[in-house]
Amino acid sequence: MHTFVVDAEGSTPPDAFGRIVSLAVDSGPGVEVMAYLLVLLTLVGWWLADVALQAGVRRRGATNVADLAVPLVVLFAVLLEALSESDVALLGMQGLPWLWASVAFLPMLAATHHVRLDDRDGGHPFGRPNGVPVDLLLAALIAVLGGDVFLAVLWLALISPLALSESPTEAWPVAVLGVGLALAAAWTDLVQVGVAVLMLLPFLLPWLLESEEEVEETRPQSAARRMLRASLWAGAGLSGLVLVLTLVILLGSIDQIHFAAHEVYTSVLIAAAAGSFVLYGTRDDPPKRRAALLAGAASISLLGVAFAPGWWGGDALEPLSSLVLRGHVAWIVLPLTLMAVPIIAREVGRKAKVTSSTPLWRRIPVQAHLIHLGLLLLLVGHVFTTTLVDRGDPIHRITMLQDEAVVVDGLSYTFTDLELVPEEDLRVGDGGIFATIEVHDGDRHIGTVEPGMVRFDASGFPRSEVDVLRRWSGDVVFIFDYSQADTLMPQTLNEGTDGVDAVRITVYRLPQSHLVWLGWGLMLLGMAALGLRQVGSNLPSSSAA
Repeated sequence: MHTFVVDAEGSTPPDAFGRIVSLAVDSGPGVEVMAYLLVLLTLVGWWLADVALQAGVRRRGATNVADLAVPLVVLFAVLLEALSESDVALLGMQGLPWLWASVAFLPMLAATHHVRLDDRDGGHPFGRPNGVPVDLLLAALIAVLGGDVFLAVLWLALISPLALSESPTEAWPVAVLGVGLALAAAWTDLVQVGVAVLMLLPFLLPWLLESEEEVEETRPQSAARRMLRASLWAGAGLSGLVLVLTLVILLGSIDQIHFAAHEVYTSVLIAAAAGSFVLYGTRDDPPKRRAALLAGAASISLLGVAFAPGWWGGDALEPLSSLVLRGHVAWIVLPLTLMAVPIIAREVGRKAKVTSSTPLWRRIPVQAHLIHLGLLLLLVGHVFTTTLVDRGDPIHRITMLQDEAVVVDGLSYTFTDLELVPEEDLRVGDGGIFATIEVHDGDRHIGTVEPGMVRFDASGFPRSEVDVLRRWSGDVVFIFDYSQADTLMPQTLNEGTDGVDAVRITVYRLPQSHLVWLGWGLMLLGMAALGLRQVGSNLPSSSAA
């Protein structure tokens, strides 16, 4: 992690974008961070250019200039910084975040050129009445009122497909993401409520202005078709909302990371996405049965939240907020997710059994459902290993006296020895100490772990070394408590390990942690198959035999 710095007056930039830009004054990590930022802004710029091309308001131009524009700017800034005798800090420009935001427009300006209204096939775009760029003006206003230029750039990236469309109601997927962006910005206090409303209204305006005469008369769809349509769109839409919400929470986590907010706000979206998998996997069943499955899972969630929040074990009764416990989030997510796992697994089997001349590893439905199955397993494992484990709770810190067993949650831990390791026996560091701990389940010995601590004389800061006990039921993680460094390290250096008769170890039991690795592995396997599906295909012959 890179440490945030301050400006010349000693004050910290109030927004995440300003703090990222302020890192550029560091010739080492600063160049790296600004390279990442430029790549991100350039991707946003290519998105804006592509939207403008698809809408017909711009035409493709000299792409070579656009490809080299941003890299040349970065190269010029880095060389000027390196060759200058004084600190130019051209990459920093902490007082000019607007200049950095303008990088997003370089691909569009360099790779395309404007199309006059008379030369267009269509009429006025929704967000450009009489040629006035209302979307750009609103983005600038949001940046001024909200004080976060980067958030305004993200808002502009989402509003552009709607603003440049002649039929804005057809761009409803980005409207959903835009509404999520505005709500998430308000929830995380990234902007004031008034600014959030200003961000929200343009995404709702096409439907507010739509008259009844403009609504097309369509034949009512059957319940089964409506469910299938909802399941197909919900997966992508809800996943996009989770990503937008996650990004906004990260932007709002300047001085403190809000892991709890992420767990609480995304739980309902994840449960809804799991419900869409259930609907899709049961598409051949009667609609009433499919609705009953969802209603049953929702009822179980409500009953669990109301009457048994601690049923899942772990730290389920620990609060995530003033109203929400960790067990509440588990009850919201797990019933639908656990129901979706066997349904999607059955779907993978069905697609794999289909008779086809295409090899199994090149069938897109098999690969896609394999990724879906892996995602569901990963989410289940995440709830058990992250949501239901309060890593900041001191209850996980165990003080162990030498040769005395400490029993916690059915497992006994016995600290037997403390070893002082010299520098030559370590890959990194100037020396370390490692504790030997025997772990028993009743009378059965299940393993030995050696968590420890490595010192670095140059920095003066030791680093905890982690050891993991692998079990079929899940991993048990042992972390040497860092708070002992100030006393234990000097004591062992001066007196050796004989005078140490107690250590503090942080122990986390992570049930079902293997589901995280299994799910991640299935996702990687499916994505690799998608990427390699063209391997072995016959290339077209360049000449007749």
